[in-house]
Amino acid sequence: MPDQNGFAIGAAMTIVGVNSDVVRAIGIPWPLKRDPSARLRGWSDTAKIVHDYRLRVEAQIGRPVFLIAENYGVAAALCYYLPEKRVEGPGHPPVYVEESPVPTNQFNF
Repeated sequence: MPDQNGFAIGAAMTIVGVNSDVVRAIGIPWPLKRDPSARLRGWSDTAKIVHDYRLRVEAQIGRPVFLIAENYGVAAALCYYLPEKRVEGPGHPPVYVEESPVPTNQFNF
């Protein structure tokens, strides 16, 4: 019996950890700023919005536009989820990361 209880607790914790919307669906308020999985979701919608906005700007100005993200995490997520991964040239990423003279994280090294 103890093994079954441990399995049930582990399964419940995994479900809540992976999809915290289950908690909200049963009526328990859980603010997004306290949700550890909130930053893992929504990237495909965000990339679609960025892509559509980029197309509107390009149609308006009549030339290609490249993307710059505020940090490598945003750049990586957009690079993965963008519907059209345009590379400006060999060795260039689809989304650039703003450079900083001061290293802000391990990516800069």
